[in-house]
Amino acid sequence: MAIETKPFDSAEYLRDPESRAEFLRDALETGDAAFITHAKDMIARAAAAQSDLDGSVIAQVLEAGLLARYGRHDPEGLSWARRAIREELLRRGWTLAPYTYPDDD
Repeated sequence: MAIETKPFDSAEYLRDPESRAEFLRDALETGDAAFITHAKDMIARAAAAQSDLDGSVIAQVLEAGLLARYGRHDPEGLSWARRAIREELLRRGWTLAPYTYPDDD
């Protein structure tokens, strides 16, 4: 019987600003330009994947639907859908706590 594996994605473990900052700090300390670039890419992906509505009932329902549609097999589609929803809510005048405030562009 074959063992099923999936590629390791460090972005899945960078869920909060503190862990992303620590990851970048560690990457910068190595001085390795390729690793620093990789770390910045992972941090950007992790930050983009986070919802501004985290913890709300709305966010839970949206996330459940997105995961049902895209799951883990299409991370680009999942990320795109999250961004599209955020942009639509902002166009409709929603204030998305905790990251978006009325004076944000």
